[in-house]
Amino acid sequence: MSLSWRDELRVGLCTDRLVVARRRRGWRAPVSREVLPLDGDPVAELRAIGEHAAMHIVLSNHFCRYAVLKGSPALRTEHDWLAYAKHSFSATYGAEAAQWDVRVCPAGSHAERVACAVDGELIAGLRSLPGLRSIQPYLMRAFNAVRNGFAGRSAWLVVQEPGRLAIALIDDGWKLICVRRADPDWHAQLAELLDREAAIHGADGCERVVVCSEDDVPARAGRYELRGHRMALH
Repeated sequence: MSLSWRDELRVGLCTDRLVVARRRRGWRAPVSREVLPLDGDPVAELRAIGEHAAMHIVLSNHFCRYAVLKGSPALRTEHDWLAYAKHSFSATYGAEAAQWDVRVCPAGSHAERVACAVDGELIAGLRSLPGLRSIQPYLMRAFNAVRNGFAGRSAWLVVQEPGRLAIALIDDGWKLICVRRADPDWHAQLAELLDREAAIHGADGCERVVVCSEDDVPARAGRYELRGHRMALH
């Protein structure tokens, strides 16, 4: 079967559900969306729904650990960057990091780069899916969708999904990334969370926030000006 005539699936993989957008084969085919409960092996579930489909998977930030790697003239090759990333995760998380699949996002030779680590067994299972075309962390998918909003200006990036917030500071490059648990009333907690991260990392002057959220976003949270983008994890 020609790949161009397969169904296309974009799937958000969460701990308890699959968020599925399916485009049927054919020109101008409609997109259907559904949320499927997940209470077993995610790879088996994806294999069942993805037969004869080209599949793009977006990973919930629950599965991802991030590190911002500072640029250095000593980092000359991709192998150097990958070794640096693995060392960074090992230094932070200990021996368990040896079981993770680590990737480093491309960037300029001396710019900060983002590294992402995911359980190696999960990644191996996902890569075994016959129709797999891509795996992407939700943070990076969200950033790529709104990156024009950061051109030449510093801002926080907040990516919301149920129960979790990914928070990043971007100021002429990536400065920090953290993932925090969040209650349903995360809007009311956002200013406090940003104040805490700003104090830790010396970023008190940044009050612009780009928010990617399944919910409506208010115009302000405390001293912060919010620019909201409706986005779902798939």
